[in-house]
Amino acid sequence: LIYSNDMFYDKINRFNLYYNHKVCSQKFIIERHNWHSLRSTLKRCVADLAMGISMICADMPEIKSRVLFESPNTLVLSKKHPLSGQKNLLLKDLIGNKFFCNSSAGGKDVSDLQYRCSALGLPKFEVVERNSLETVLVDVSMNNGFTVVTHSLLPPMFEDIVTAINCPNLGSEKFVVFWNQKLETENLLNVVDEILKYDWLGK
Repeated sequence: LIYSNDMFYDKINRFNLYYNHKVCSQKFIIERHNWHSLRSTLKRCVADLAMGISMICADMPEIKSRVLFESPNTLVLSKKHPLSGQKNLLLKDLIGNKFFCNSSAGGKDVSDLQYRCSALGLPKFEVVERNSLETVLVDVSMNNGFTVVTHSLLPPMFEDIVTAINCPNLGSEKFVVFWNQKLETENLLNVVDEILKYDWLGK
């Protein structure tokens, strides 16, 4: 089982424990891949299953997928930020702030944000890249700028120092389970069914 998003790590680990205790005595071997590696691994049938956002393999007809959950994207600010007390914000409210992004996301976060700014007639944000979600959130917590995180995937360890705020400009994200149809068997589909039954949005 491979995955492409640091924010998904804790959820996959919890599912692995659940599956081992409630469904089957076996555990998944879990590996972290970037977008390009995940696509290549699925295409070459090296991994049985993968998890990530839906658009990763949208152009690969040999890859099948099922939606696990959909969750809104949110603006994440330091609790010290002057706008941190707001319930809702628009991208225009953050003009002049730096956008911190996770470079392991393959540039998707940056291109998506800049596309939305262009569509809204807003100037592009200054982008600062970091090599993990954790380092992004550390920078944001020091009131250096903002980032975008899917609402249900903000790591609990940061909830006391950053805040997630609804932003209608950002849309939502679908998280899915992928597999190559060449590897499709009854056993694999049974595993997919168990994955779909699991409460991915539960704490």
